[in-house]
Amino acid sequence: MRCQKAPAAAALIVFVCAGGAASADVDVTPLYQTAFESVNFPGQWSRRDHSRTGVFTGYLGRFGGDDAVTLTLGAIEAPPKPPGGGGGGGGDDDGWPGEYLPGDFAVPGDLMDGDLHGRDNDPRVLYRLTFDLFVIDSWDSDAHADGPDSFSVSVNGKTYFDEVLSNHPSAVNFKEPEVGPAGLGYAEWKDSIFRDIEVWFEVEPTDELLSITFAGSLNQELEDESWGIDNVRVGYVITPSPGAGGLLGCGAVVMAFRRRRRKN
Repeated sequence: MRCQKAPAAAALIVFVCAGGAASADVDVTPLYQTAFESVNFPGQWSRRDHSRTGVFTGYLGRFGGDDAVTLTLGAIEAPPKPPGGGGGGGGDDDGWPGEYLPGDFAVPGDLMDGDLHGRDNDPRVLYRLTFDLFVIDSWDSDAHADGPDSFSVSVNGKTYFDEVLSNHPSAVNFKEPEVGPAGLGYAEWKDSIFRDIEVWFEVEPTDELLSITFAGSLNQELEDESWGIDNVRVGYVITPSPGAGGLLGCGAVVMAFRRRRRKN
């Protein structure tokens, strides 16, 4: 079943149209959150592995190899299109700006083709997923014989985050970990914690569920390489379509797409 319709867009969104606009400028309505501090954490998860050790507080994991875990939530139904529709403005010829800020994020190709779902000015629901990632033990990049090791996030079968990660001292990851690399609680290998990873996504308007899948691709046993997630939060905003006046034309963050970085 879908969740009830969300409030009107104007009450939900506060964008800053100056350079450096970021998703922190968006008023996101909470949909789900958990910190996994108890084994009885809420939510419909496909696995309920729970761990706690050393610096790692209660979290979902450990997982290894090609393990994946999925959170299923009810999708939010967008409010109906206002009478008379809306105006256009900003961005490229299709109404989408060429890039979203911050500059690390690029627009997926299907969005650059214009309206993702063939809707001209219908309100649309954009979701924000935020989580902490625990990268445990000897993850390797492409530069190492035992690599690459990677982690991805997909929603309803579409990948929005896919990164090769490493705990080696010379590693160049998609960002610096907030904690580590250091021995944080398991084997002699170093571990890292990447906090507040943020992924924006949109699903088909006919989708009644959100299936958010976290997956690793590791090539050694769990005792040598593993991962976990913590502080998972999902929220949403309602926004007009790309043609609606000024909202996307000002370069606001509405969709983040991580491209997997290969190490040389």
